[in-house]
Amino acid sequence: MNRKWMYLLACVLACLMLISACGKPAGGEKPDDPQPPNGDSGSQTPGGSTDPDDLISAQTTVLGEAGGVTYWMLTFDEAGEGEIRHHLCAGDLGASGYEKLFETDGKMEYAEGSLESSGGSALYFTVSPAAGGAATLYCYDLYSKQVKQVLAAPCSNMVIFAEGDLAGYGWILQEDYVLAINLRNQKTEMTLSVSTTEVGGFADVGGSFFGDGQTATLKPAEEGVLEITLQHGSSLLGYLYTCDTFTAVKIK
Repeated sequence: MNRKWMYLLACVLACLMLISACGKPAGGEKPDDPQPPNGDSGSQTPGGSTDPDDLISAQTTVLGEAGGVTYWMLTFDEAGEGEIRHHLCAGDLGASGYEKLFETDGKMEYAEGSLESSGGSALYFTVSPAAGGAATLYCYDLYSKQVKQVLAAPCSNMVIFAEGDLAGYGWILQEDYVLAINLRNQKTEMTLSVSTTEVGGFADVGGSFFGDGQTATLKPAEEGVLEITLQHGSSLLGYLYTCDTFTAVKIK
């Protein structure tokens, strides 16, 4: 009888030891900490910019391609509170990262066609205060890889005619001038630029397109013709300006 009880006791002790061993990690090692799915804790683009897919109300606009590189603009609400930011970017939209060339919390407007009309050498864009007001003209030089200020405020947006004798120039208003910018070298072409005092049709403009907080907007009416809209409160002035003949006609 004593042998039987000793045998049963030995079996119970063996079972307890087996259960204890199964409950411990092999070799006594600490279990690994939980990992995010795929081991990715959140992708970051060069320059510290968040992946566009993670941003609030993010929109991407492709501007063009040069030298095998795609250039695009990222617009997003950084904090979800209506504070819009703009990034000028380079890189494949489908890649995991991109290069941030320029950023602003002001209103950024790309000069449509500037990459092509500059011979693939520059991207032109204007930046104005988020609350409204006149703009400053910038360009990103693809050769020097630098953003340069081309014209100080007050400026309008820029319009480019892709075809004809005026191709290769960007048209913009600054102070009391209608200016033509050579898109290849970022310089003002004075033989194509005029002041309001030199054009009879601008008699109502006064000393500046931007006087008394007035805003000025350009859009192409037809090839070589600008439609200029000046607004001060609810008051509007409108003109058609023919770039190669330096003539202006009031339409509003």
